[in-house]
Amino acid sequence: MSIDIIEDSMPCDYCGTLIQFFDDDFAICPECGAEFWNMDYTGEFPGDNPDHV
Repeated sequence: MSIDIIEDSMPCDYCGTLIQFFDDDFAICPECGAEFWNMDYTGEFPGDNPDHV
């Protein structure tokens, strides 16, 4: 399964569950385990560790 890019509160491409990012850049679907990047993320770089640790 690949990592897809979607907006917050959009349905999962695989099972239809609404995906909530809760101000994060990454989420995993609670129903099927699909992984998503948040296209509306406002941080510096999606996937970076906080404080560049």
